[in-house]
Amino acid sequence: MLLREGWTRDSVKEGDQVTIEGALAKDGSKRCNSRSVNLADGRKVFAGSSEDNATGGGKQ
Repeated sequence: MLLREGWTRDSVKEGDQVTIEGALAKDGSKRCNSRSVNLADGRKVFAGSSEDNATGGGKQ
């Protein structure tokens, strides 16, 4: 799915700065449900949020 959204194996390398749009985890952990990612080279790619699924509607 991520390949279809613009990601490649080399999209993000260790040390790259990225900007993530999304929501922080409710449990306080360092996780997020991301919607999009702005890469270091200026490209913006869809993040494949867990809320977006083939059934069309988030949590079941």
